[in-house]
Amino acid sequence: MARADSGGFDLVFELSIAAIRQRLAPAIGAPLPDTNLPVEGWGTLVLDTQFSLTDLTLLADATVRAEVGASITLSWPALVFGGIQLAPAGSQVFGASVSVAGQPAASGTSLSLEFGPTAVQVEITPGTLEGVLGIGAYLTAVGQLFGDAAREAERERIYENTEQALEGSLNAGLPAAMPLGTLPQPPVSSVEFAATGQELRVLMMIGGRRADANPAAITRSAIRLGPGGIPRDVAAVILGNGCLLRDILRPVLRDGLNLTNAGFVASHPCAWAGSVALPESATVAGVRPRVRAVVSGLDAAGQLHVRLAFDGEHSTGAFGIEGQLDLSFAISIAENSDGTRTLTLSVGTGVVSQLDIWIAWWVYAGGILVSPLLVLALILIDAFAGGGLANTINGAVRGALGNGTLDLPLPDTPFGVATLSSSQADSAVQSVTVGPFTVSDLRANDVIVRIG
Repeated sequence: MARADSGGFDLVFELSIAAIRQRLAPAIGAPLPDTNLPVEGWGTLVLDTQFSLTDLTLLADATVRAEVGASITLSWPALVFGGIQLAPAGSQVFGASVSVAGQPAASGTSLSLEFGPTAVQVEITPGTLEGVLGIGAYLTAVGQLFGDAAREAERERIYENTEQALEGSLNAGLPAAMPLGTLPQPPVSSVEFAATGQELRVLMMIGGRRADANPAAITRSAIRLGPGGIPRDVAAVILGNGCLLRDILRPVLRDGLNLTNAGFVASHPCAWAGSVALPESATVAGVRPRVRAVVSGLDAAGQLHVRLAFDGEHSTGAFGIEGQLDLSFAISIAENSDGTRTLTLSVGTGVVSQLDIWIAWWVYAGGILVSPLLVLALILIDAFAGGGLANTINGAVRGALGNGTLDLPLPDTPFGVATLSSSQADSAVQSVTVGPFTVSDLRANDVIVRIG
């Protein structure tokens, strides 16, 4: 694996903290209903709170913590007793420290930031309420009558009641979850979360967690940074090399060429050995070639290849062929109408190489120039000389293969795909020997998709 990017995971979804801020800011700044505080013998006090998102941090456990600026206006009615107004109606503005904490969560195909019933915490700065409604004078009187301990207990009660009233209003008005993106399920089978610096990472596996996956092995981010370390991209998806070959490409080859599951080797995500007939349309002069081995991977330039070894002989054993086919696959990203993206592998051009034709000695030794076997052999040679044999095999294999697709867990944003890369200079070479192949030029490149 190119472990510096994927860490051994099949899919890594990196969401920049700037993208989370984009989604959280409207939820935090949305108008909230005023908070009413009934006070016996007086009336109802009203708390009107205005918020703005001031800071956003990721904690080590992937908790998203938002610090919020709050401007709170406390309004009260006139206090009238026995027809005499003891205090006029009025209002006072004061500030508070407010934080909102959410946990990333995955459920079905939904990736979201979830908020619990106590997600919002409010702390009013000490000394702030003393100037409101004569609370300071009241606390002074309590101290004179009952002592300093009673005064402090009453002050804490007033602050706590006000904070709880604000928290109750804010938690009731905060949505239970904020969407972050869409997960490709099926086939995602496990999801983990990690936080580092300026991004939240969603680590996904297809077909179960494997022992070699390690979040700490991801030592670089696919999200590009601009001046001052500000993320240039909203998000990035890293598709691990193993996932690309094993979970997307392998089903295309298996189903299109009828490869047996038992033939896939354990040492490589998409290599196969055995003997399976190619489609009947590959038949030339009574010879229907058979697949003997398949090896796949990306080269140093990031081009996806499937190399296929084939051979075949006439039913009489009189003549036959052998050779290799190198198919290239295109990797593309399409944006769907619902805002999601789909990665597609499409079969492209094919090149037949090392093609050889053999004719048994006894066909010539028979001395019968009009032998049907010799005629067929000559047809095969003619097809070989004119390139028709290579084209027939190439066309039959390409026609049998469909496309491989995977929905990518990108957030629904107005931004398009910025870059798609499938080459990392430090990726390891995947050396494998299967049948006649000894391949040492295909690399463990991941596919990285960025949007911004």
